[in-house]
Parts: sequence; structure tokens; C-alpha cells
Amino acid sequence: MFEEDVTLQDIILEYLKDSQASISGIHRRLQKEGYKLHRLVVTGYLKALADNGILKEHDIKPSKVYSIRSKTSKKSIYDIIGEEVKTVTDSRQRQAQLAIYVLQKLFRRPIFLEELKRCKI
Repeated sequence: MFEEDVTLQDIILEYLKDSQASISGIHRRLQKEGYKLHRLVVTGYLKALADNGILKEHDIKPSKVYSIRSKTSKKSIYDIIGEEVKTVTDSRQRQAQLAIYVLQKLFRRPIFLEELKRCKI
């Protein structure tokens, strides 16, 4: 469905980099390019991006229009976990243990050293 390393977020941000668009406009453009997603899925995804501060949501009756927030910082899950673990304890060993625990619970698999390095611990 998607190209390698290209997420739905990347596609939507590409659409919105020049202007704002409504939910139906984004949905039509996704369908035109071959992405078969239900309109409610797109609506929920746009709402989640707005809730996370990536997009701005404008209420222009009868529809909602989305645009990119200025200064969008794209953090990976590893960056977020690393930052949060550092607020819990100052011990680097304990930070590593907590990060591994959280990653194992999230991914339900063993964690590699490279993933721990991505957490910047």
C-alpha cells in the first residue's frame, strides 16, 4: 500500500505544504493517487495529527480545514521515550533499563542495542 519509509503522515504533510485543505479534499487526493482509505480513517488520522500539534484544525462551516503548524518538529518514538526516561531518573543504567522495558512492551519483541542508542541514553 505504501512505499518503503513513506508514511501517511509524510503524504499528508506533502499535500498541505503549500496550502490548507479540507478532509474531503485530502481524501479525494489520496484516492486519486491510489491510496484506498475510508474517509472516516482519514478524518481520524487528521484529528490525531491535530491533537499531536502537527496540524492546525480550522472550523470553516460546514467543514474542517487542516494546515501545517509552523515549526513542526518530527520526533521519533525513540526520541520521545529517551526524553521521558531521562525525566524519571538520573542513573544511566536505570534509564537504559526503563527504555528497554518500554520498548519491549510497545513492540512485543527483543530490543536491539541500536534502538537503545536511538533513545540517546
